[in-house]
Amino acid sequence: MIADSDFNKSVPWKYRKPGGLLKRPHQPISYDDDTNDLTQAQANEGAGQCKQSEWRMELRSLHQSSNAMSSKSLCMQSPSILQAIPARLASSQVSPSVAVKETLMCDFCVSMKEDVAVGKRTTQSNIPKVYFGTRTHKQIAQIVRELKKTSYHDTKMCVLGSREHGCIHPEVSRGKHKNEECQKLLSVGQNQGGGGCRFFHSLKVRSYGELRSHGFETAWDLEELVGFGQKTGMCPYFITRNLLTDADIVFCPYNYLIDLKIRQQIGIDVEDQVVVLDEAHNIEDFSRDAASFKVTLEELKTASEEMGKMVEVGELSKSHSTMKRMCDVFMEWIDINKSKVAEHDFETPYKVVKGPEMVAFLTSKGINAPELPMLKDHFLKVSSYAFESQKNILSVVTTNSLAVLDGLLNVLAFVFGRGGKSALDYRVAVSRVFSVQSSETREPGKWRRRRSMKAKMWKCSMFFWCLNPAVAFTELSTLTRCVIVSSGTLSPLDTFSSELGTDFPVRLEASHVIKQEQVWIGSLGAGPSGLKMDGRFKASETFEYQDEVGEIVLRVCKVIPFGVLCFVPSYSHLEKFYMRWQRTGLMERLVQLKCVLAEPRGSEKADFEEVLHEFYEIVQKAGESGARGALLMAVCRGKVSEGLDFADNNARAVITVGIPYPSIKDVQVELKRAYNDQYAAQRGLMRGGQWYETQAYRALNQALGRCLRHRCDWGALLMVDERFGQSDKYIR
Repeated sequence: MIADSDFNKSVPWKYRKPGGLLKRPHQPISYDDDTNDLTQAQANEGAGQCKQSEWRMELRSLHQSSNAMSSKSLCMQSPSILQAIPARLASSQVSPSVAVKETLMCDFCVSMKEDVAVGKRTTQSNIPKVYFGTRTHKQIAQIVRELKKTSYHDTKMCVLGSREHGCIHPEVSRGKHKNEECQKLLSVGQNQGGGGCRFFHSLKVRSYGELRSHGFETAWDLEELVGFGQKTGMCPYFITRNLLTDADIVFCPYNYLIDLKIRQQIGIDVEDQVVVLDEAHNIEDFSRDAASFKVTLEELKTASEEMGKMVEVGELSKSHSTMKRMCDVFMEWIDINKSKVAEHDFETPYKVVKGPEMVAFLTSKGINAPELPMLKDHFLKVSSYAFESQKNILSVVTTNSLAVLDGLLNVLAFVFGRGGKSALDYRVAVSRVFSVQSSETREPGKWRRRRSMKAKMWKCSMFFWCLNPAVAFTELSTLTRCVIVSSGTLSPLDTFSSELGTDFPVRLEASHVIKQEQVWIGSLGAGPSGLKMDGRFKASETFEYQDEVGEIVLRVCKVIPFGVLCFVPSYSHLEKFYMRWQRTGLMERLVQLKCVLAEPRGSEKADFEEVLHEFYEIVQKAGESGARGALLMAVCRGKVSEGLDFADNNARAVITVGIPYPSIKDVQVELKRAYNDQYAAQRGLMRGGQWYETQAYRALNQALGRCLRHRCDWGALLMVDERFGQSDKYIR
């Protein structure tokens, strides 16, 4: 890798483009203009070896029922996943000797082939289901495209998604609370004998065979199923639920697998099944989140009041009063601690205590591990009664309150776990902030908001923060037959395994399939005017730094055709760059070279999809007509940086500005660093400082990975920060 800070006043600020690649004057790169496409033999030399290593790793993991870890992403390797599961394919009468290519016959494959030769066959009852989890539906779509290219394109499969992606009801699909509105419609339909959601009542696909009769004979994506639902009037969301039982392979976002609550709601049983987690560099964060919980004082008050009303009318008095008492205990905890909330350097003020202190308080109130089964039993009675009573409108308990109670009981199960030892992995916080609340009023029988009124008030919240991802992940890994995790940014593997509290006996760290001639990698320690590119917070706030970044981006866009991606550490940086460049006129100069787009802040799917569609369309037209192309400004850890495919002309260059460290003003970051320092020696964890840096470089590598998406791709990677030239640790 090239890493220096040579770009200063003494070095000419020039780029030239040999064979379509960015090249520095003093760093020669050979690339033949006439051979942009590698020969098949050249391309397969590296890629083939990498794939064979991947296949062998997966075969060994599955054959030994051992967990496996790979530093290569499986997003484009779904054929290898299927070929690594001969037992799974036995249900389709495909023998292992056919499923596993002869060229890949390792000792495990040979043993499987011998089993078939002597008449041993795998029965349907012990054939594992394969759950393939990745972060986004975009990544699932990529995997499905690869599956279609294989001889297993007709495998029974299912893609799970939320109502956010699967609901086609004209009103519910546009609402903010799709789950609650859908459940209301379904209960109305049961009560009125035919009312409610017409898409649910029109559902005629209840098995994979029925889906195939409608033309779905090969692998399909969720978007295709949504299109089918819109044409036929059948609900795509419930079609996928019907297909779950018979599917041989199930694709889903990986929080569906890690989060016990989601698994229970959907009906996912991972016991003795195969779980594959692709793009697994985020697994640590998702696991901590799955074992964490947040609740506001207002939500607890509402739940307590609803339970009290049910006690007053004499309906399941014991169960409702027990749930009310639990809410009151947590409200008391917030009342005790909200006055102790002190201002700190963090973004939000908190009062934080360690888990054992919270456990001691709960125990004094009669809430402890031995009582937890009884609490869960009362909750099941309350939730069942609330659901059944919707038909007769007897229960006043809302789905929001049920979610609060369910969340509290789930997090208590984690806190009380391992004989109470898991409490050491928790910090419990109370916050008290002055906020502006919006209240909505709706017309009777209407879905859309008519108007909102704002009121200022103090808002108190309670947080259970899990600092150990193993709390949630080991619950998953101990149930499954094996777990295979894979990503291009898992390193260091030892500490990753320690964080998850799971042993991975089978490991693979593979090289990239891209040849050196296909990529230019460099760093800039100084800008065109000689200004040091110091991306730390204080320096990055100056106009001089923002202007210098603008000049770098401008000069890259002058010499790089088609699509260019530029990643900055945060949305705050993105907004400041935009405002500054607008004020100085640099944005106008950029627009003359390329169409400039920015990743939208927030969770609105439509806005994000619109930006992506526009970017791809502009780049495609540039490739057809030689037009200017597009620049997409994005954020590390944002939607663009995680798993999206910018192959070929969509990303001929990627620029990263600064090093995206987690916010030092985030109290959870500070608590995690302290936690790792405390248990580093005992559990083999990274020390807090090392963990902090690893988070930054995983995010950086993910952003850089948007370029070079297949073995024949090519492009340039430019890292703008002087720290890359100051220490080898930044290069490693």
